[in-house]
Amino acid sequence: MENNFAFHRFARALRDYFANEPYETEVVLLLLLPTFLILVYLFFKMRHTKRRSRFPTKDLEFFQLVCLQKGLEEFERIILLNLVEIFGIKPMYQVLLDKTVFQTLTNRLKKERPADLPPKANAENLLKLGKKLFPNESA
Repeated sequence: MENNFAFHRFARALRDYFANEPYETEVVLLLLLPTFLILVYLFFKMRHTKRRSRFPTKDLEFFQLVCLQKGLEEFERIILLNLVEIFGIKPMYQVLLDKTVFQTLTNRLKKERPADLPPKANAENLLKLGKKLFPNESA
């Protein structure tokens, strides 16, 4: 009963402050206020979960360009991007240009096998990919 009395007292104070109309303004305010609070909450929550690019745009464009020049298929690009991200190789395109970085990536993949790898990301496929990336250099 006490809460009901407090609500009526609050509603009466709002009505006296805004207008002499019977509860119309209070109802509008009581509907708008929670809606506004929910929108503000969602705005701040979604702002933190905004999906950012994993790689700088210029690096990604250069990576795609080198992949096209070397004749890599789409699934090979995706495998390399996933491996570069998992093992934290910076800059990402260094895997395509430097054979020692590529061999380091292959060795790390042989030693540690992260659970979130694509199914085709294994050492054998990487060796085939290495021959495609560095055809003139001996294995």
